[in-house]
Amino acid sequence: MPTNPNDLLNWDDCDTARTTLETLLDGRQVRDAVNDYSDRQAGRTSARTAQRLSAALRRITSYTATLAQTDLLPADRKRAQLGLISATAERDRLQLMADSDTGAEAYLDDLEAEQTDRDVTFLTEKLAEVATRRSQLTA
Repeated sequence: MPTNPNDLLNWDDCDTARTTLETLLDGRQVRDAVNDYSDRQAGRTSARTAQRLSAALRRITSYTATLAQTDLLPADRKRAQLGLISATAERDRLQLMADSDTGAEAYLDDLEAEQTDRDVTFLTEKLAEVATRRSQLTA
């Protein structure tokens, strides 16, 4: 049901509506700022994860090449095998972390962020309507 600013009959009604709308808007703006911060933080985390994944892949390639050598001393072979195991585990862990940015949780987070953006716009428009209505009324 659409709102009707003509339901506000005097300045007190307008002031009460304005105060309530400003409180609601403040809450939504805080949520919007938190969402923006989370997006920036996720971007930084994704970049760090990508860098670490790239490093793990380079180590895997290096250890694999080392293990392909036929004249490797037993101690060096064991060190390379342990390094390969460690680098492979790191790669797998980082890939799992990167995969957590998708699916239902990511979709619902995006949905909530879109709703918050709409709420901020809607409440801002309603505040303007109340201000316009107040200017039409006499004290």
